[in-house]
Amino acid sequence: MNAPQPNTSPTRTPTRRNVRSGIVDRWYSHQILRDADGNPILDSNGREQRTPTARHGKGMRWQARFVTRDGREVGKSFAKKADAQRWLDEQTADVTRGEFIHNDRQSITVGAIAETWKAHIEQLKPSTRGGYLNRWRKHVEPRWGAIRLADVEHADIVQWVAELRQGGQSASSIAECWGVLNQILKIATRDGRLLRNPAADVRLPKATHAEHKDLRIISLADLRTLTQIADDRSEQDGTMILTLGMVGLRFGELAGLRVGDIDFAKRTMRIVRSATEVDGHVHVGSPKSGKPRTVTFPKSLAERLQTLTTDRPADAYVFQQGGVDASGPSQPTRRTNWSKRVLSPAVRKAGLGPLTVHDLRHCYAATAIGQGASIYVVQRQLGHARPSITLDIYGYLFEEDLTSAADRLDAAFAALDTGGQDEGDSGDDDTDDSSAAQPAADPLEPSSS
Repeated sequence: MNAPQPNTSPTRTPTRRNVRSGIVDRWYSHQILRDADGNPILDSNGREQRTPTARHGKGMRWQARFVTRDGREVGKSFAKKADAQRWLDEQTADVTRGEFIHNDRQSITVGAIAETWKAHIEQLKPSTRGGYLNRWRKHVEPRWGAIRLADVEHADIVQWVAELRQGGQSASSIAECWGVLNQILKIATRDGRLLRNPAADVRLPKATHAEHKDLRIISLADLRTLTQIADDRSEQDGTMILTLGMVGLRFGELAGLRVGDIDFAKRTMRIVRSATEVDGHVHVGSPKSGKPRTVTFPKSLAERLQTLTTDRPADAYVFQQGGVDASGPSQPTRRTNWSKRVLSPAVRKAGLGPLTVHDLRHCYAATAIGQGASIYVVQRQLGHARPSITLDIYGYLFEEDLTSAADRLDAAFAALDTGGQDEGDSGDDDTDDSSAAQPAADPLEPSSS
């Protein structure tokens, strides 16, 4: 008995279906109706009549369909043949250009794509990621989470932005909400689920002059009052308030400050980390801008800071959780806990009304600008990425300088009549750049002039 021979015939590889298209009449077949003598039956226009199908009179008559390059058949029905032909021409043209996206790839919701987006932002700083997720949960998901990608329209996004504005959201908040949606739709576009990102080219509102004027800025007298009230609880708490208001640090930067970061001889602090609280956990990372910077502090803070740092290791946090006498490893102070425990009671006792931790930072900016500091000095101290950011927020505080500048021009012009020159004016237009690097004047100390 012969052993069975192996099949040596070549394996047939499945062929790929070519892109083809056509229009089908769903009501009539191709079979011609004939009379008893076998002759075609003609209609009133002299055309041969065809045999009706089982679908005759049901649904739309004309079905346009085509097969894509990946072998999937796509179809759509129309009442008129001309409409079917027009749609078919558009779809096959998209296939030829490589712009066709199958409907089932667009049926996924924005919320489903958001899960991929969440994985994309996993590598961001916890505080940044937490901010994105907060915008998603509060503003983006309720409006867009259940919407299919195929149903996301540019005009609807424009309307949504307008509704956020009408609802009282600030320009910066709206930009962040739109940014989250834009990132998600970018992922869908790159994944081949959208041909174009419908969030692109949406005009966002700009911050108005009135919005910046609504900043909560307290005076130095109010800052001193808050400091004195907090001192009754502990000197560390009072010093924290005074440092936020007179150095302009973000709270995370204040919490992340270590003893070794302070140079008392130069009256500077090196800001190299930020301790931010996200979902109940403190994360220590780089400052918001991602770049370390050096800031100055006034003499009125030096003695307080020396009291808190004397005989403590360089890696200990200056403002540690539990105070300077806390046992165990040094841990940064938590913002939420400190705000409820220290700042809010002090604000109520001082009768200052609503005031957040971040509002204390505005006190430094307003005071420095009022004392004549340049926008570049304020920008570097606050850690803004660009001077334009500082100007956008605090630019209105420079309005009085315009009048002062005009008055100085008048005085200089009047001096021409007497042939005089303003005292101290050397006539040299060059500016000593070293002055910009000097610490700002201590606003709580008498002027030396």
